[in-house]
Amino acid sequence: MRYSSLFILTGLVAGAAFSEDVDLNNRADTTVVSLAPYSIGPSIGVVGAVDGDLSQISEQFLSVSLTQTVRFNETWDLGIDLDWWAPGNNFGGDMTISYVFGTHALQPFVGVGAGIRSLDYEGEPLGKGLGAEGLIQAGVYLDVMDNLQMRVRVPYRYIANSHRDQTAGLDIALLFSSPLRKTKVRKLTY
Repeated sequence: MRYSSLFILTGLVAGAAFSEDVDLNNRADTTVVSLAPYSIGPSIGVVGAVDGDLSQISEQFLSVSLTQTVRFNETWDLGIDLDWWAPGNNFGGDMTISYVFGTHALQPFVGVGAGIRSLDYEGEPLGKGLGAEGLIQAGVYLDVMDNLQMRVRVPYRYIANSHRDQTAGLDIALLFSSPLRKTKVRKLTY
């Protein structure tokens, strides 16, 4: 009898220690949760020569890109762009890391990146126009739908080739993701 009352008392104390204080008068809050951080899509823009010998090829280029992004903890964004600049065989790619301000439908960002670029200078071997590039960018993400986001950015590039080319541009990307990229969930605050 003594052991059973000790067992019951231990169970009551343990139950009280691990129980939650549930207040049913609290209302549920709605919050937005990211479920699929990866998105991919096309990008189109314009690139202009700022310095270097790039104006020998063209003063302005049409930029067509395949853009991919991965969002980390709602504030950091890893981007990979593979692009072609027309006219000519001007190919390249870069990887950027951006800080995203806010989690609303309109999200400004700033970032830096690095990549490699091959520029098609007429009469020169392939290696003369090839070089590593550094990039800084600023822009904004706009949530169009749950699975579609638009990115507008202004990148500035320094290309470490034999011509020391520098460019500035403007591009717009449509980024598609899983339909479950973001969803609203209800949670109780206790």
